[in-house]
Amino acid sequence: MAENGILDYQGMNQAIYRGATSNIVVDTQSMSIEIGAGNSSHTSNLHFECNHDANVASIKLNSNVVTEFSRSKKLIKYPRVALTSDSDQSYIVTRSSQFLDYNAWEAFDENNPVGGNTGNGSGWASTIPGNYSVSTGAWGGGGTPHHTGSTQGEWIQIQLPDSIYLHDFVIESRSETTYGADGYDHGYPKDVVLYGSINGSSWDTIKTFTTGQKTFSEAHTENVNETRAYKYFALVVNSTQVVNNTTQVTWTSIGQIRLFGVPEYDPEAHGTDVIVKSVPNVPNTDWLEVYYDAKSYSTLPDSVNDESGSTNTFNGTIPSGHQITFDDGDIKAFVFPGRDSTTPLQYPDYIQTTLSGWSDNQPHTQSCWFKPASITSFDQVFGLWDVASTNYEYSAFGIHTDKFEYYHFGSEFQYPYDVSSLIGTWCHISAIHTGYIPDTKVYLNGHLLSGSRTQGSDNTLSLGTAPKLALGKDPGRGNASQEWAFHGSIANYRLFNRALTSDEIYQLYAYQKEYFGHGDLSMTLKAGRLGIGTSEPRAALDVRGEIRAIGSMFYLLDTPIQNEWYWSGSTSTTGAEVKVIYSQLPDNCRAVYADVFLPQASANDHGSHTLGRDHKRIGALWTAGRSSTTDNQPTVYMGDGLSQGSNVVFISQPGQNDTEYYFGNWWPSLTIPLAPGNVLYHGRNGFGGTGGWILVYVKGYYI
Repeated sequence: MAENGILDYQGMNQAIYRGATSNIVVDTQSMSIEIGAGNSSHTSNLHFECNHDANVASIKLNSNVVTEFSRSKKLIKYPRVALTSDSDQSYIVTRSSQFLDYNAWEAFDENNPVGGNTGNGSGWASTIPGNYSVSTGAWGGGGTPHHTGSTQGEWIQIQLPDSIYLHDFVIESRSETTYGADGYDHGYPKDVVLYGSINGSSWDTIKTFTTGQKTFSEAHTENVNETRAYKYFALVVNSTQVVNNTTQVTWTSIGQIRLFGVPEYDPEAHGTDVIVKSVPNVPNTDWLEVYYDAKSYSTLPDSVNDESGSTNTFNGTIPSGHQITFDDGDIKAFVFPGRDSTTPLQYPDYIQTTLSGWSDNQPHTQSCWFKPASITSFDQVFGLWDVASTNYEYSAFGIHTDKFEYYHFGSEFQYPYDVSSLIGTWCHISAIHTGYIPDTKVYLNGHLLSGSRTQGSDNTLSLGTAPKLALGKDPGRGNASQEWAFHGSIANYRLFNRALTSDEIYQLYAYQKEYFGHGDLSMTLKAGRLGIGTSEPRAALDVRGEIRAIGSMFYLLDTPIQNEWYWSGSTSTTGAEVKVIYSQLPDNCRAVYADVFLPQASANDHGSHTLGRDHKRIGALWTAGRSSTTDNQPTVYMGDGLSQGSNVVFISQPGQNDTEYYFGNWWPSLTIPLAPGNVLYHGRNGFGGTGGWILVYVKGYYI
């Protein structure tokens, strides 16, 4: 050591090690170590700094890598006490209604005894509203919702003393057997929505889910893993379980509710987590033409400033008489009221500008974050229009309940998706026009969607030199019956005058995914568990998001999933006959591994079934090739554009005379592709009015 360098204390605040090739500066005042230049101006090649106040140590070498050694937080059950009233130790419980003395607070008292109507731990039961259907167990329209925009139903709410990050939500059925002669707890929640709030007035949708049938004292646990801290939680029950007894009077019935979460701040936590957090790059502003950011305002402005920094400035106009509002909660956004069903042109509810100097068939990319509040027949999110043209040429993106649509003049592209499952959820969308209409692309949350053109041809898109840009509505059609409006929130709209790459699209999404509640950008080692995309790993390796691997990862289910339904007639080319959602599986599985059984049809004919991620590829009829004496090439005579295995699998329905099937046929070991959201579509195409049953027996799944 002494041969190669000198350790020199320069006063009380600094020590320098001078070696043959480098200097080391230990700055005791700033608690930093520098290797490189070795001077107090901090121009080193490597800088290691400890900040005791922030509890952060960082190593910097032209990088954005930060390593945190933070105090570990514990998973805690809430309420932390057994409640004895509706206001107890800073816990406050409210409800929509109450039957007799089945108090709502008793759902939080950790007491679920057999027997009821005692006022002592019998759980909560609501009254029976007039708009409730006994036969279906579902609420109809009307009534008082929990909050503006919430789903219809009975609700129960709890206010906690402090905010928590919710990880699990548990609903336990009542132990009481008085109203369940068939062995099930009638009134147990079925379709529910869980909401969260930081202030009790502005509410976010945490999760929408469906429970199964429960016998007495059985519980449903919903894994939430919320990345936002909430102080208020509300469960809205839209339908209840009705089992083998459609005449039984039922109501919302819950024995116990338990919330498991991590406190926003826990002074009792002393463990240590290791957190490696990436800082996303600011998205490129090259070729950015328009940028509207709601975060720039504290109230709704008269006009929206273009913050793109481009040569031309295209500020957005909000017309007078509008009903647009501004959400100034955790996430700032412009809120659009949607179409007025009576007078659709009464309220010009959109943000609009004119893009002077546009280059006709200019390739472009439009993107934004949006949160639908409801969906009508079609909701327009954003678009460009050449209103000067008699053809109203446009490049516009919108949503239906079961698909996304991207319109160009003369062409319509559809992307099957259970969009209704996104209501109340922030999503990032990017729509790309490459300059060649068949090469249109749509990305949801950074991932390319699978779609197809349903009408139109390869016409050139011509927007002219001054097209209109609008958010929330189509302002250019000039026809009341064709006005399309968006009901929901829009934030951070961007228009680029070129087609972005897939990496650039993901950069846009990742840059603000934490802000919009799509998980974090960290890797956490906690209690011997490694979590990627979560600060609370729940397994030895817990990955929140997609795992990319060569091929696909297959999981065999311990308990297979059985679904059975009846079909009738031939499916039209505009919709699906049946849609099955596999909510029991991890999010966004690629495919299921299943056996399928088709019994005898109800008519003497042949036809085809499709199972998979698309419900429109139903034309797989073996036309000229179906004769036993004709030898024809299969792909020549099957429906146009059909791709066995990539989007769907095809199976044949036997008729009454097909005795070789013994009046039914198993199709074993099929790999059936799923649409996003674990959606399986079943389509049908045949001759005449056939009908019958279909059984799908899922044995495994692919991710």
